[in-house]
Amino acid sequence: MKNLYALVLSLLIVFGYVAANAQETVNGGFELSDNKGMPRNWIADDAGGKFAIGISNQVFRSGKQSLQLDGSKRGSDTEKAGLGANRFGAMSSTKLKTIQLTGWIKTEEVPDSTVSLFIQLVNGAKIVYSYGQGPVNKGWQKLSLSYTPPAGEDWVGFYYGIETKSGGTVWLDDLSLIVDGVEVQDPKSLYEEPDEKSLKWLASNLSECKSFDRSASFKDLVPVGNAIKASRIVALGEPTHGTSEAGKFKIRLIDYLIKEKGFTTIVLEEAISTCDQMNRLLNLPSAALKDSLLRMPFYKLWKTEQMLELFTWIQDYNLKHKVKIRFIGIDSEDFNLKNSGKMLRDYGRSHSEEILAQTINLDKSLEAALKLSRKPMDDPKRVDAGNKLKQQLDSLDLVILTARKKIANEEQLFQLKSYARVCRQWVETKLFYGNRDEYMADNLIVYLASHPKEKVLLWAHNAHIASVGVGGLKSMGTFLKEKFAADYFPISITSAGGTYMAAENYEQKKWMSYAIEPAYKGTYEYILAQGKPANYFLNLANVKPQSAGFSWLDTPMRQFDMGYVFENEDHYKYQGTLKQSFDGLVFLRQTSASTSLLK
Repeated sequence: MKNLYALVLSLLIVFGYVAANAQETVNGGFELSDNKGMPRNWIADDAGGKFAIGISNQVFRSGKQSLQLDGSKRGSDTEKAGLGANRFGAMSSTKLKTIQLTGWIKTEEVPDSTVSLFIQLVNGAKIVYSYGQGPVNKGWQKLSLSYTPPAGEDWVGFYYGIETKSGGTVWLDDLSLIVDGVEVQDPKSLYEEPDEKSLKWLASNLSECKSFDRSASFKDLVPVGNAIKASRIVALGEPTHGTSEAGKFKIRLIDYLIKEKGFTTIVLEEAISTCDQMNRLLNLPSAALKDSLLRMPFYKLWKTEQMLELFTWIQDYNLKHKVKIRFIGIDSEDFNLKNSGKMLRDYGRSHSEEILAQTINLDKSLEAALKLSRKPMDDPKRVDAGNKLKQQLDSLDLVILTARKKIANEEQLFQLKSYARVCRQWVETKLFYGNRDEYMADNLIVYLASHPKEKVLLWAHNAHIASVGVGGLKSMGTFLKEKFAADYFPISITSAGGTYMAAENYEQKKWMSYAIEPAYKGTYEYILAQGKPANYFLNLANVKPQSAGFSWLDTPMRQFDMGYVFENEDHYKYQGTLKQSFDGLVFLRQTSASTSLLK
């Protein structure tokens, strides 16, 4: 089953960003369909178009649907296999003792030795098959697989499903999975409508958000201000980086929080050095902001009309007020140290030969390390190159510290130290096992310690600001909540439909509008969409334990979450419970795609 390994890599993309309390979903009756005509949670490998794999609502053993694998296009290549697979234990660390997989198959009178159930270790190191005995007629036949991992085999997470090499059609239905003697049951929320108590609680606790227009009265935003109280950090999330209404609402909310709640700094999920450059322009009356946004090394996902609107508003505010809004970044994602290195070199050329010389040495070490970056993480040459880079960064830190008396002011010293710190963080994430979210949190913590009077508004993806461990790693929001407690107030902004902007692929040459998959049962957005106002705020930090109907907030369900590249995958993912992850929520029923400035 060589082609399963490619499937595994695809599944890692789909399942790799899942919270520790994600709910196992077998969907073994195949009654839950996604927007691609596949069983929800399942992934297919069609062997390069040789097999048609999807839902059948014509042939099924029970319910109304089954999984169908049609090999009529396989041709004479009998080694080609079609696969349908799911995953168990995406975030488990418990070693499994027994695995039992049972399903019912039906074929078009072909030998059933071409059809098998399978389980496979996540790393592809071990595959176990179960084949039937003798030819199968047009009826359904039960196929079972039982496996007890021997000593030396650590089964934690694994893939399971069906493989076929048949040139005919095969159906699978009523699949069940038993792990360590316990049958895996799908979450009830995937099949049930929200109950009356939940909807009543929602109606009683939401407050309508009436406008996206900054000129409108702030009256409808007062509940947000009351909820955050005296928090020093308010995180404003978004389910994608390409929804226009989320951006417009955030700009209006930022306007309110700066004018009425005393916030002073806007923080973006972007490289520190890039935002420092833009911050300087935001205080100049003649700055060409659009040209600057396009020219500077901002992530391409930020090069939109909506981000230009934010910068234009900040510039206008700063030119009219004595106390200026500060715009900063916190991200360690500085591609090949392109901008942080440039800022250090530019400073060195003008002010410090020592800093320039050390930055040039760093560039040479970086060039050598990049040539080895595609080697495995534990490759000795790659590790040595990474360690040499870190030694160069130690030397750079020392040079900056030694030169501090020659540096114009404390703010400039802070910036130089920040650029060097980002260089180190980038090395740790690209060449070792560093956690980008931890570094973003660290950068904000360092900033706030150095600027004790600042109150910040943090603009980032929902998955980053959530105060819960995501994908087996702590999110930025978790670190911030642990450090600041009530002083950190994360607000999720989400939706249940419409469109969003994303790159066509990872080359990021073409940015397009894509439809948002409508919220379905088992997602928080499906319940949130039952609220009557189109757009509203929900205070999750003020939920009274004795209140009836709020238990769904503590029930693990999927949340709307999409990256900046179109993947055509499930738009809703597990990221911890809603109440655990956020202190507030803004629901926007319909969104439209942001408008890219890139041609």
